[in-house]
Amino acid sequence: MSIDLKDKAEGIKASIGKLSQEESLAHFEAQRKQYEAEYQDFLEHYERDACYLCGKPFSTIGKDNPCLHWLLRRCKFKKKDFPKVFEKYDFYAISAFLRWVAYAESGSKNINNLKEESSDRTQIPMSKAAKAVPIR
Repeated sequence: MSIDLKDKAEGIKASIGKLSQEESLAHFEAQRKQYEAEYQDFLEHYERDACYLCGKPFSTIGKDNPCLHWLLRRCKFKKKDFPKVFEKYDFYAISAFLRWVAYAESGSKNINNLKEESSDRTQIPMSKAAKAVPIR
């Protein structure tokens, strides 16, 4: 972890520690509502084969505006395009998006993050088996 990120994490941890129980619960509730609204937006767009982040159909790719839906490979995504996506989105955003897609397609059966069940070749210890691309 970089020093800047570590300092930022420590700052967040310190500020959270100062919250009262009521403030902490209110903050958690606000985050939960925001998450639920975002997930509902994702599901509505997913039903229309569109991306909730950029609003474009899954089958489109815009080289100037990288988007997570490129990873579904329903457009002309190439390996060389991955760094563009990774520059804009971190691992956690990518992981959450792919998990949402996997769950929307067939529930939790396509989500695997057990180390014992992953290959030694796997760089990221999770996989998403669905219509799209497994993370390997």
